[in-house]
Amino acid sequence: MIFLPRAEEVRDWLRRVKVQRGYAKALACRLIVETGLRKQELVALTTAQVPGVEMLAHLQAEGRDVAPIRVTVTKGQRARTIQVPLPLAVEIRNWIDTRRLTLAHRFNRRNRDTKKTASERLFLSDAPGHEGTVIEHHTIYRCFYEVKPRPRKWSPHFARHAFACYFLLHALEGEAKTANASFRDLGADWVQSRGRFWLNMLRRQLGHVSQDTTDIYLRWLVTATGISEVAVSWHKFLEDAEDAPEVP
Repeated sequence: MIFLPRAEEVRDWLRRVKVQRGYAKALACRLIVETGLRKQELVALTTAQVPGVEMLAHLQAEGRDVAPIRVTVTKGQRARTIQVPLPLAVEIRNWIDTRRLTLAHRFNRRNRDTKKTASERLFLSDAPGHEGTVIEHHTIYRCFYEVKPRPRKWSPHFARHAFACYFLLHALEGEAKTANASFRDLGADWVQSRGRFWLNMLRRQLGHVSQDTTDIYLRWLVTATGISEVAVSWHKFLEDAEDAPEVP
């Protein structure tokens, strides 16, 4: 059984990461939560893989909700394109063009005697004394494990499951609303059939979902869709995060 964290739990945890571990690590953790990336895939991203300002502006003008990012370092060594919520992609691009530049400059200045230069990897630390150092996957794991209170069984891998579940619930809720029906009206067979369709879509985002995992998701969906209020967009809960008071 998959026990989903409540959206509020994840939002509050992300605020704590920002307060306790810094903005850069919170932004990295948020990218996992909102896209289902593996932590090894996340830390391998480079600045060049994030769409530029003009592309993001074009997507906004067209009314798009997501921006593409090509992931080249993957578990199966098969590159894929993931879809990132557009507001998050814009925030990451802004960070690259502002705060990250400062971090890279401080790294270069600190290491000028050795002539080491800052990495092109996307996520650089903003911790005092370590500015510009590459954030590695074990650091991301510690954010999930050590920043408390945190959701039950919380880890980068479980956040990937949570993303998948909320993605599926939101997709099915949209279809049910279009049909002016509830999940219970449409029945378990419909949930499994449409769930399988959306899981095939989700494979492109996650890179690989085994048949065993697919079966677990489908069994979970049949149970979870009896509670329609949890079927909300996995991304919407972050919209007011900047305006809400920070949680220590």
